[in-house]
Amino acid sequence: MRWDIRMMNTVTPSFLKPYAEWCYQKTRNQYKNIKNNVDHNKRISKVPEINLESKDIVFITVDCLRNDRISRHNDRETTPFLNSSANYSEGVSASSWTYSSVPSLLTGLYPHNHGAVFDVDYRNYLSDDSLSSVRSDVYTLPELLETAGYRTAFTTGITTAQIPLHGRFGSTIIKNDSDCNQMFEYVKDWWEKNTFANGRFAYLQLADLHTPLHEPDKQWFNGPLSLGNFDYVDGDIDSSDFREYRENRFRAYDNLLRAIDSSIESFVNWLDSRRELKDTLIIVTSDHGEEHWEWTKFEKSSFNDPRDQYGVGHGHALVPPVTDVPIYTLGNIPESSETQNSTIDIVPTVLEMLGYNNELDYQFDGESWIEPTVSDRRFLSEETAYGHNQLAVISEKDQFIYIPSTEESYLIDRESQSVVDDFNSQEYMTHLPKRFKTGDSVSIDGETEDQLAALGYLE
Repeated sequence: MRWDIRMMNTVTPSFLKPYAEWCYQKTRNQYKNIKNNVDHNKRISKVPEINLESKDIVFITVDCLRNDRISRHNDRETTPFLNSSANYSEGVSASSWTYSSVPSLLTGLYPHNHGAVFDVDYRNYLSDDSLSSVRSDVYTLPELLETAGYRTAFTTGITTAQIPLHGRFGSTIIKNDSDCNQMFEYVKDWWEKNTFANGRFAYLQLADLHTPLHEPDKQWFNGPLSLGNFDYVDGDIDSSDFREYRENRFRAYDNLLRAIDSSIESFVNWLDSRRELKDTLIIVTSDHGEEHWEWTKFEKSSFNDPRDQYGVGHGHALVPPVTDVPIYTLGNIPESSETQNSTIDIVPTVLEMLGYNNELDYQFDGESWIEPTVSDRRFLSEETAYGHNQLAVISEKDQFIYIPSTEESYLIDRESQSVVDDFNSQEYMTHLPKRFKTGDSVSIDGETEDQLAALGYLE
């Protein structure tokens, strides 16, 4: 029988449980760190060495951040620091959920090429062993940086983000569901310990906007924050109770986003106080957005979710609230000349900033926005965690959604946010991938399952 925290709780006297749990977690973390280091060293020995300039890089991913909730699109000033201090472009997420999206952020490849996908069409996250990791012949940004002498760290409040990227970073810190202030403290601690490195790359995944939403330490916007006991999955969305709940949920979400913006500002000021800001590239984006019942009726009539959950959350539909994310940059990264970019464009842009000369034997799906070669691009978003897989082709004006297993397709007018009845699907089908490549299968231990349950992925 596998020994894990649940088994320990059944055999340990109650008065010893706090100490036993502390010992277990410490030992477990040490084991995970050792295993990560061993697997990482094996990986790095096979990564081609490339010449890159030395800079410090901070990559911040705000899980579940919708593009329309930032200050420039919101009546509330949710991101005043980022709005005033960073370059911005509208972003298109490469996937509807963290598992496939974060590898795209760190490889510059769509899921069908990096391999962190399901190898079955109909999926129910963690109900079977059908998930794959990033392909072994695909190199992540931190691995390429390490060959140039960088130190790298992956710090996440979302367990899912780390699973397909095991062994790809020099250091991995998992603090499930910790708030943004705590997470930045972990990053600062690692940053200070690596002051004399030839370059530092810190990746940070913030969990604050992910379900379950927690009440922020400070209330930035007036009004109730308590979400009460409304059943947001099965409750009546035409009721007055729902309307009150939805407004309170948006208010809580916006308060948490304002807290994140404040934490980012504090971290940037901290870098400045160390005289390191001018030499640091900072990216702030999201792996995907979050639905708040905008497309419930459309999803119920069009898709099949094994949880019977529609219109709220993410991972089950490639609709605009999920695919539309912001991309902010601070430092000397030039502003994009395009109004819309994909999250797969970040890696090529950063590498161009560091003097990369196309040494790899494969091409990125994304392209640097410093000197773009294609205008009026159409972007892909791929992979769902629940139901039949979906693919999307997205431009500024419309959003095409295709279900390969049923050959059904839908078109959304992005300006009016409405479904188009009459359209030519072949115009969009030519942009879809013909095949998917998968990496090695992954297994998930009991402790990780518990962490995922706390985030609402498992019951």
